[in-house]
Amino acid sequence: MESILVGVGAAAGFGGLIFIANYLVQLVLDHQHEWRRLKSLFANLPRKKIAALAFILWLPSAALVLAGLVINWQIQTRLVEALYAGKLIDLAPADYTDPSGRTGIEKDTYFTIDSREKRTQERFNADLTAAQANGDHKLSQFPGIFSSVLEVARPPQIDRYKACKGANVPIRILGKKLNIGFKTICRSMIGSIEAMIMASYERNRRAAELFASDEIKKIRQAGADGVSAISTIGSNAIHKTYENYRNLAGVVFTLLLVLSLISYVLLATALIGSFNIVLGRLLFDANLKVRDDTNSLLATFRLDPQPGDAIPLKYSLSDEINLKKISQDHEGVNSWFVSLDAMRVGAGAHMCLSLPCPIFSIPQRLVSRRYFMSRIDVASKAVRQAPDAHAPVISMKGDLKLVCIEIVEGQEVVFHVGQLLAFTNGVRLQSIYTAHLSTHLVGLGSFYSIARGSGFLVLVPEGADVMKVSKGLAAPPATLLAWDRRTEFRLAQETSVMGIWLNEPSVVSESVRGAVILDQGAGGKTGLLGRLWHLFRYLFMPF
Repeated sequence: MESILVGVGAAAGFGGLIFIANYLVQLVLDHQHEWRRLKSLFANLPRKKIAALAFILWLPSAALVLAGLVINWQIQTRLVEALYAGKLIDLAPADYTDPSGRTGIEKDTYFTIDSREKRTQERFNADLTAAQANGDHKLSQFPGIFSSVLEVARPPQIDRYKACKGANVPIRILGKKLNIGFKTICRSMIGSIEAMIMASYERNRRAAELFASDEIKKIRQAGADGVSAISTIGSNAIHKTYENYRNLAGVVFTLLLVLSLISYVLLATALIGSFNIVLGRLLFDANLKVRDDTNSLLATFRLDPQPGDAIPLKYSLSDEINLKKISQDHEGVNSWFVSLDAMRVGAGAHMCLSLPCPIFSIPQRLVSRRYFMSRIDVASKAVRQAPDAHAPVISMKGDLKLVCIEIVEGQEVVFHVGQLLAFTNGVRLQSIYTAHLSTHLVGLGSFYSIARGSGFLVLVPEGADVMKVSKGLAAPPATLLAWDRRTEFRLAQETSVMGIWLNEPSVVSESVRGAVILDQGAGGKTGLLGRLWHLFRYLFMPF
């Protein structure tokens, strides 16, 4: 058991290092387009200004991480002190040597279990000897003796209020002393630990009594009766009980090690990610220029790391879409996959459950009810022979508009899964993982969705109108409906501590007009809490 737990801890540590290394490599690979641009401009970069601003703007995040570490250390210290003060754990003598080389609280925990098992065995033998002296040799006397011995092993209760008294971290801000208290957290955690230990005690006590009862039945069936049999049964039951405690302690310490490693991995990625945000917000800022005669931007960002220029998106905006007409005008469009939320009327529009692109964005599609879709075969005989008035048509309830985007071979269109309504058989949907900062800046997650191939993609905007974005037009990221993956962006923002961490920047297209489609009814839907959640997700959930 112990070797397994050691292996789990070692695997968790190795996995954490691999995760951080992979994250760093992914950061470099996904930003290669920007690195190439900066490398070509290195001699003319305002390096000192960028470094100074990046350090100043990054300090708040570093300070928060440091404060978190201090508070975490304080809580752990209080919890450990409470465990010792409440006599749940005994301090091992200075001359005690742990057989497995454990140290600190682990050493004391196993010492406590060993010493209490020894005392319980001694109490059991003493009670058994006393019973023997009184002439009580029958097996019927055993349950009462054994139960009273196990009651002695009941864990003591901790005074949570006393243990968490003074649980606070004193800090100074602008010369004023403040105390960050965490008494409630401290008491809650001690209560949880107490509950876990008491549940383990009750569970092991019941198991030990059941084990002893079963053994007595076996002895009675064999016709035996005596103190020697009782002594063997009791000793075995007591040892089994405390062995369960040792196994539980091993599991708990391994879990604590794994959780500790996970927390350090998350803190490391948060520090890396926060510096990446600050550096990216500076490098992509329209106000920082190259120190030469061109006075050009330092860098723009894009989702596609490969070279190539964005091309305008061809789209139409309408209340409904005639699927048959599009298939007649475009060769190769034989079937449509339509969301179950869509209104479907006409020949062949009956429900035909289908699962297109089964491994594409499974969580997002399940949440938005777009995993299963209805298939409409526009090449079928029923649709081909139907009059134009009965052609299959899709729309959305209410006054929602539909944006039908024509995707050409070689083009990749970025979109939000929640706005997907339909697509044709020639379109391939794909979910891409990236550590690129741009996904955070344009309101996407670490996994974003693209449509490629040849055919049509239908999206549902929130507003009644959409527009092509001209080069140089600034817009909130929430208004981006769809765009070519190779679109270049820069930022329009306020460069300050508040601006970087609390204000959402606007994105400015630096590509050809029409490479981005803007939803004119989607602006301003992310409040402060949404902004903080978006920031938290990027820093602590980079996967």
